[in-house]
Amino acid sequence: MNRAFYEMMYEYYSTQILFGHLKFGEKLPSIEHLCYKFQVAPQTARNTLYKLRNNGFIEISTGKKATVIYKSTNEEIKSYINNYYLKRVDSITDINEIAPSMINPILKKGYKYLEKEDMNILYNTILNTDPRDTYLSFTMGSAILEKLGNKLAMNLFNEIILFYKFPYFDGINYNFYSFMEDNDINVQDRKNYKDAIDNILKSCKNHKTDEFLKNYFIFEDILLEDIQKYIKYPNDKSKISNEQIPFIWNIYRDRPQKCYSVAEKIIGEIFYGTYKINSYLPSFKKMEEKYNVSFSTIRRTINLLGTLGIVKTIPRKGTKVSIENIDLDNFNNKVINKNIKLGYESLEILKLNALEMNELIFSKFSNDDFDNIKKKIISLDNKKSLDIIFAYLSSIILFSKSKFIKMVYTRYFALILWLYPINIIYEEKETIDINHILKILDKRDSNAFSNIMVKILENVQDIAKSVLQKKE
Repeated sequence: MNRAFYEMMYEYYSTQILFGHLKFGEKLPSIEHLCYKFQVAPQTARNTLYKLRNNGFIEISTGKKATVIYKSTNEEIKSYINNYYLKRVDSITDINEIAPSMINPILKKGYKYLEKEDMNILYNTILNTDPRDTYLSFTMGSAILEKLGNKLAMNLFNEIILFYKFPYFDGINYNFYSFMEDNDINVQDRKNYKDAIDNILKSCKNHKTDEFLKNYFIFEDILLEDIQKYIKYPNDKSKISNEQIPFIWNIYRDRPQKCYSVAEKIIGEIFYGTYKINSYLPSFKKMEEKYNVSFSTIRRTINLLGTLGIVKTIPRKGTKVSIENIDLDNFNNKVINKNIKLGYESLEILKLNALEMNELIFSKFSNDDFDNIKKKIISLDNKKSLDIIFAYLSSIILFSKSKFIKMVYTRYFALILWLYPINIIYEEKETIDINHILKILDKRDSNAFSNIMVKILENVQDIAKSVLQKKE
């Protein structure tokens, strides 16, 4: 089962019901239509319906379309939307500002791989979807990202869409439009959406990928502008909650095991010298308390790190930090190999959006921030490419004012840490000119910095690729 689409389908229809777009007694599309719209297998569509039924949203009868059985009053609908968005206004506003610089460069790379068959599928899918249905954003974006083959980029895109909860600007929702009129808030009229979609359909029909991407971005701009208004629905006089809910990037939806997160933390602490080479990790009991996990999670974590080759269990003594056991033959372990791939894909994303993101990040940094980045690079014990990448990422995490950027770059950092053992045993072909990087930082030249960072990212990618290719 395609879990990404399964989650999307469930969130889409549960939201449609909770937000009052699908009401008691109305029918959901047939299995055949669901498969066509979401481009999934019949079993994935059935599993979505089963989950909706089990959670009290629909009733399923043999040979008939699923029926909505969830009942709610207009006030309950307004309250649900209000409670959801007023707690996420800050996060969605932050994402709206950052996401184009983060995601659009990736889309600009992926769209080039669209073929005639892809354009035909998009044409038929878009033709049968309401222009103001925000699921279109996912449909078009995911079609492009799937061609790129970067699962982490697709995952990030999915998680952002899920966080938005598919706001739907239909003409049926009287509550939404009466609120807009009462508060003199203008939502883009249907014609703007229709014109954007008509242009997208024309580009799909004529197989013009450049025009498709251009018009898709126009559609996204209209959508993001309306979302910024929608998140204050149904009452902009309501107080925005002081307890704002942050965006969380759930990378491990398909395998939510805590041992991966704990392993990443320990690798990071080894990298930064909290746990020094040839020293011993704390006892299992102390690690349980420190990382707030169970004994079995610590045990699985240590086994995983042992396979990775950076710790070694010494009978009656404990767990020793040791890099002498690193063996590439152990990297064919399914979990390790998958995380190395995610680390590689993190590097690829950073490379693709380097120009746009660094321009944005540099524009927000103070002189003190730049000085601190320089200090981090100068103080590195090793000045290999991976070390510079970690100094760069940790600086962004520390100094960025955007919680969205902090979250995303923290995930990059954690995933790239899985490449740390590879970095130890491989020598780089070229030496990095640290002084050149420092001079660029002095000039605050984001373009020059991005260019050199791309080369540094490629250095580490080349090393990771050599390991991954040996295991394929």
